[in-house]
Amino acid sequence: MSVNVSIEDAHGPVDVALQWRLAGGGWEMLSMNFAGGSAWTATIPAQSAPGIIEMFVVASDEVGNQAQSASESIQVLLAPPSNADVSPLLIVAIVFAVAVPIVALIFLRRKKKKLLPWPLRFGSSLLPGRKDLSSLLASLSVQSLPR
Repeated sequence: MSVNVSIEDAHGPVDVALQWRLAGGGWEMLSMNFAGGSAWTATIPAQSAPGIIEMFVVASDEVGNQAQSASESIQVLLAPPSNADVSPLLIVAIVFAVAVPIVALIFLRRKKKKLLPWPLRFGSSLLPGRKDLSSLLASLSVQSLPR
């Protein structure tokens, strides 16, 4: 969760920290990063359990003045899943579900392929000494009749 604050000071803040805790636990400290102008930001890590996050900001300037913000709180309703990885078994099942129909389709197409008539299928010659119809047509020539 991103926390953004605006801090204005005549001497300029030098150190800004976010103090936070979840569900009344121990206080954690995060250094805030300067974001330009008077803006400072920090990110509270994702929580593994629901609860209330309490937080406040402590800032100090270059002459030693220190200030603390009022405490704020926010309700965390749902924790993110602890393991969002995909199960290897699920991956295998998906691959299997896609591969089986593809293999079956290829097999069925090969079975249904129409066979050529036997002279062309076995490469027998239609005429003695000829390999196929295309070589027969290539050997025909047109001769002109004498005038």
